[in-house]
Amino acid sequence: NCIYFGYPVGALLSIIVVRSFRQNDPLIDKNYMKYSNSTIIIKENYFQSELVGAYIMTSIFCLISSIGFALMAYKQNQYKKKEKLKKLVTLQSNVKEEINIQSKSKRLFNQSKFWKICSPTTCGQGYFAYGFILIFLILLFNFFFGGIEQGFTKFFISFVEQEQINPNKKDSIYSMIFYWLPMLIGRIFSTFLTVSLISPHTMLTISLFLCLLTYLLWILFIWYIGLNRISLFLLVTANGLSISPISATLIGWIKQFLRLTPIELSLILSSNATGGIIFGLIFGFIFQHYGAKHLFTLLIVLIFIVFILFLFALFLQRFHSKRENKYQTNEAINQEDNTFETFLRHNQYD
Repeated sequence: NCIYFGYPVGALLSIIVVRSFRQNDPLIDKNYMKYSNSTIIIKENYFQSELVGAYIMTSIFCLISSIGFALMAYKQNQYKKKEKLKKLVTLQSNVKEEINIQSKSKRLFNQSKFWKICSPTTCGQGYFAYGFILIFLILLFNFFFGGIEQGFTKFFISFVEQEQINPNKKDSIYSMIFYWLPMLIGRIFSTFLTVSLISPHTMLTISLFLCLLTYLLWILFIWYIGLNRISLFLLVTANGLSISPISATLIGWIKQFLRLTPIELSLILSSNATGGIIFGLIFGFIFQHYGAKHLFTLLIVLIFIVFILFLFALFLQRFHSKRENKYQTNEAINQEDNTFETFLRHNQYD
């Protein structure tokens, strides 16, 4: 949860950085102007040189972060090597085990180890079908949710500019502050609530329901009532608050009933990024051919799909937990009966 705090903080800082580089009114070059029926048509210059500095700063921060992660991985690898050497020196049994392992075919050993780590049976704590279906549902959930996150954050400013709700491009960047700041506040409060008061699946249910309600309000205002600056900022704030707990709470929820290895966790996180890439292309196609208003049409379809996938996963997890508890209860009763029968037999012999 603490790691997820960094995402809205970085987004808020990036808005401030971009705002400082972007000009109030972009200079209109005469080479980019043409006349049609006494009307000036401005050809948009897609290369914005004033933003080069912001991208350079961002790339420097990314380079520093990547170097830091590389050093952490190197230190961790060195630590593991030292631990292995200590075990080989101190424990004779470990020495024999290492000799036996080295005598086996390295390729076969790595395959069996990889399958043991990646097996749905391991993930599902001994149940193949349960682990496979549940991890598949969560991958789909995160895939479509990545489309929701990236679709809104990448295309919202373009939506505001095309709908001319806020014609000043420089000030339209500030509309995203009303998204990222409530997201940061929402993640802080949701972390406190899930630790002390509310279970993760309850928090997820509330968040998804509020997201669905928020996108229904977006559709209502866009197509029927009409948007102004006040309603825009209120809806953006509600959007940031409702969506804030989902990413962090999802990991906490699935760790309660799945034994996640680093490979499964990386698959879940990468499915979010894959959904963002694929649906980013779809959103761009819709913007180009059908107009900006259909941004929220696709978003509400995606949130419906995500909500249905969550309900399926929750039902499967609850059903499996009840069956497992019933099996353990019956097993405990049978064990008590066997113990009691054994006790009676001993008394008869005595």
